[in-house]
Amino acid sequence: MTPLLGDYNLDSTLSFIDLDTLVNKWKDKDFNFELGPVTGDVPHFVSFPDSKFNIEDGMAFVRMWSWYQQTYGEIIQDTVMVGRPLEMIQNDNDLLIILDKQVHAGQIQFSYEIGESPFQFGHRENKNGELFITNQNPENGYSILEFARTEEVAEDTILLKMKNEIQDIVIFYKFVDGNNTIVYKGTTNVNRPILPTKMALYPAYPNPFNPIATIRFDIPEVETKIIATLHIYDIRGRLVEILVNGSMLPGTYAVQWQADGFASGMYFAQLRYGKEMKTQKILLLK
Repeated sequence: MTPLLGDYNLDSTLSFIDLDTLVNKWKDKDFNFELGPVTGDVPHFVSFPDSKFNIEDGMAFVRMWSWYQQTYGEIIQDTVMVGRPLEMIQNDNDLLIILDKQVHAGQIQFSYEIGESPFQFGHRENKNGELFITNQNPENGYSILEFARTEEVAEDTILLKMKNEIQDIVIFYKFVDGNNTIVYKGTTNVNRPILPTKMALYPAYPNPFNPIATIRFDIPEVETKIIATLHIYDIRGRLVEILVNGSMLPGTYAVQWQADGFASGMYFAQLRYGKEMKTQKILLLK
C-alpha cells in the first residue's frame, strides 16, 4: 500500500505527530521531508519536491489532513488522565484553552450533538515555526484542532467562540513535549449547567486503592481568577505528587493519581482554592 502523503511515521493516519515532524524538519531545512509542490487531486497527490520549504508544503499537508479528517476522522474516547486537567478560561462567549511551555504539539477533539457546531475556532495567524489546523464536521458531531510548535515555545492560548445555545461539549485532549512524550491527556466537559457554589473534595475511589485512585472535586464560580492546587503528601507531610496547579473553570472535576512508583501506606490529598483547603486520607495497598 502506498503511504499517504505526509504520513511520516507510516501508521496509515495523518495526525499531529506527522504535523510535528513537518514543522520541525521545516525548521531544520531537512528537504527529505518536504511535500510540495503537488499536482493532482487529494488524496492522490503527486509530489514534485523543489528543495525548499514554503507555503506549498504547508498547504499540501493541510489538504491531505483535512481530507483524512473528513473521511476517517472520529473521536477516540480515551478518558485516562495524564498530568493536570486541561486549563481553560471562560469570558462570556470566549473560551480560552491555555498551552504552557511544555506543550510542543497536540490534539483537541470536540464531541457534541449532531447538527450545527456549538462553537467556531477563533481566527489565528500562524507564527513562524508553528502550524495550527482545524476541521469542523458537525454532521457527525465532531470537530478537531491539531497543532505543532518548534522547540522555542512559550505560553499561548487557543480561542473558541461559543454560541449562545446551551449544549454539552465533551473535549478530549492529548499534548506532547519536544520528545513526543505525553505531558497532558484526558477529557473534560464544557457546558452551562448549574455550577458549584463552594469548593468541595469528594472521597477518593477506590479507597484503599492499587495503583490508581480517582479524586473528584468542585471548583466554585467566583468573580476573580484563583489558582487551584491538588497535592499528594505522604505520612511525613512531604509533597510527593502535584496533580493540579493552575486556574480552572468552575465545575466538577475528576483527576486520577497513578501511584505505581509509590510504596504502600497512608497518603493525603489536599485541595487548595484561594484561602480554602480540604484534605482527605487515601490508602495505597499493594
